Amino acid sequence: LSTPYLAHTWWPCKDGMADKIDSVYVFITVKDTSINSIPVRAVSNGILTGTTNKDNKTTYQWKHLYPIVPYYVMAAVSNYVQLDDVFSGDSYEFPLNYYVFDSHVDEALSGISDMPDVFEFFTEVFGDYPFKEEAYAMTQLGFYGGIENQTNSIVREMSQDWFFVSVHELAHQWFGDMITCETWNHGWLNEGFASYAEALYAERAFGHEYYMGYMEHFEYYNSGSLYLNDVSDPFNVFRRIIYHKGAYVLHMLRGIM
Repeated sequence: LSTPYLAHTWWPCKDGMADKIDSVYVFITVKDTSINSIPVRAVSNGILTGTTNKDNKTTYQWKHLYPIVPYYVMAAVSNYVQLDDVFSGDSYEFPLNYYVFDSHVDEALSGISDMPDVFEFFTEVFGDYPFKEEAYAMTQLGFYGGIENQTNSIVREMSQDWFFVSVHELAHQWFGDMITCETWNHGWLNEGFASYAEALYAERAFGHEYYMGYMEHFEYYNSGSLYLNDVSDPFNVFRRIIYHKGAYVLHMLRGIM
């Protein structure tokens, strides 16, 4: 977990959003071992291009060939169960991969069943998935909430109860990953759009009245501005105002337009 600017604490990089890397290769070597009869594996951004075995260890070779800010580079290692799906667009398709804990497989199968429909909707309103030449994945962490790592979002769980978190993190692939705010002072451009995308999908799935109800819980009556004046503390960037008021500003703009 490196957002907003913690990538340099675990790998040497030019941290922050000032300069995107044009591509990233992440090779992760793990011992050949199983936990509860499930092999330990390593996952990262992009696509798995191969594995090599040596001295009872396996190296997983991940490659991502799109521009990316350092804090969206990720690595996760566990005895994951891999669940697979495919999204098919106009003349293209790419894999949807979900890395979940064995104890969570049934809940995940239910919670991710509608993700292809979310993809279809977002491609209608936002354009093609920005990384369609590769894949999209979600990886379970078991704590925290969610982080929109490029092509591989981290989420606590993938159950139906967390479905709109999955929707939120997917929307970030357009707003946050492909389109990146210039500084964290403008973090609402990430979180406001992703939160608003939840309401947009709720409207598609359940109708306009449900959308209006969804927007009600984004109403924000406290003080403060969407522009964050102080972003020096990395753990104090993601404040409720940039999610809720950010989404409501977009709702207001839609009403005007």
